[in-house]
Amino acid sequence: MPSPEFVAVIVSTLSTYLAFAGESFAKEIGTAAANKVTELYQAVKDRFVKEKKNKDAAKTLKQFEKNPKEWAGPMKSALTDIMTKDPEFSTLLEKLIKESEAAARKAGTENNFQTMVTGGSVGKIVDIGTVNGDVHF
Repeated sequence: MPSPEFVAVIVSTLSTYLAFAGESFAKEIGTAAANKVTELYQAVKDRFVKEKKNKDAAKTLKQFEKNPKEWAGPMKSALTDIMTKDPEFSTLLEKLIKESEAAARKAGTENNFQTMVTGGSVGKIVDIGTVNGDVHF
């Protein structure tokens, strides 16, 4: 069974891909990484089409494509079910995620992320890469 964290990475990656389709996505993470994420999306899409017995999987994917944020939960569930039944597919997704991360690192875009806070306030947000010495706030 795939870990919930790994499934969350896949769904989050696909959500971002769908939200920033095309050139803007490639600019964010680099062309090579965007190409790997496109492969990831196509692999997921192709595999969901093969789900003949589970018609809900195809519906879930279509709804996720239209509204990734609202359908992230059902997509995680559907993806987990398929990955559990199909270890080869799970291995393929792991390979594509690793390749996209490596391509993003090579392009220097692997640390692009967005922080969103709802229902509260944040005093400080700190993004620290490499630190030599002390850090004081």
